[in-house]
Formats: sequence, structure tokens, C-alpha cells
Amino acid sequence: MASNSNATATMDSIKKKMQSMKLEKENAIDRAEQAEQRQKDFEEKLKTVCFGVFLILNFYFENFQSEEESNSLQKKIQTIEAELDTVQEQLAEANTKLEAKEKAAIDVSHFLSSTIALDPLRGKYST
Repeated sequence: MASNSNATATMDSIKKKMQSMKLEKENAIDRAEQAEQRQKDFEEKLKTVCFGVFLILNFYFENFQSEEESNSLQKKIQTIEAELDTVQEQLAEANTKLEAKEKAAIDVSHFLSSTIALDPLRGKYST
């Protein structure tokens, strides 16, 4: 009977060991599932953060382009204003020259009308 009780004790020991291993397996499976869930949660948070970073970078990129475009337009405006100033100066010079020529033409006209008079009776000019 001693061998029978030894065999029973051994069987009980094996059963306990198997139950312990089964419990360890279930605990390991639970930890693995929890780790997978934490990984999924982390991946979702990472996607959200990446999308947020994308939106922020896109916003700054668009503003950078807008600032670049604004600077470009500002340079064009300055160039056009400089050209306008040059053209206005040229126009003022041309007007001054034109006024001088008109005055000279008027002076010549007055000189000619005073020195050369048309004799209405003869149809000739007299001096």
C-alpha cells in the first residue's frame, strides 16, 4: 500500500503542478492580451498625434508659402512703385520741355505777327 499511497501522492503532486501551470498559462494569456490592448491603444494615440503633427506642419507650411507669396508680391509692388516714380519724373520733364516749346512757339508767333503784317488792301505782307 505504500506504493499505492506514493503513487497517489505523486499523482496529486502532478495534478497540482498541472493546475499551477494552467493558472500560469491563463495569467500569461491575460498579460499578453493586456499588452496587445495597450499596444493598440498606443498605436491609436500615435496615429492621433501624427495626424495632429501633420495638421500643424501643414498649417505652418501654408503660412510659410503665404508669407513667401506676400514677400514676392511686396517686392513686385515696390518694383512697380519705383517704375511709376521714374515714369512720373520722365512725364514731368517732358511736360516742362513741352511748356518751354509752347512758350517759345507763342513768342515766335507774337514776334512774327508784330513784324510781318498782312496788308489787307494789297494782299501782301508788309514789314
